Amino acid sequence: MIKKIKMDLGFQELKERAREITITLLGFEPRDYRLEQIEKETDGNWNIVVSYLSENKNIPSTESILGFNKVLPYERIYKRLILDNEGSFLKLQ
Repeated sequence: MIKKIKMDLGFQELKERAREITITLLGFEPRDYRLEQIEKETDGNWNIVVSYLSENKNIPSTESILGFNKVLPYERIYKRLILDNEGSFLKLQ
């Protein structure tokens, strides 16, 4: 009798898989890519939060009331990837 062994993905595998998926979805290598959080749900899926820098498109049209008119060229974008227990991509939030 062959015993089925449940294999969980390790941290390194999840980290690399999340990076591969992010690059595939964006179509380019993101600037300052970061793995923010990994959480395993009760249903066996993995929630992985990643972040990266993107060009800031939220440039104000008028000067701030407080006088802060410094606009940073990049903004940090956060995305949540959902993977199954085998590391297959399920969805992006």
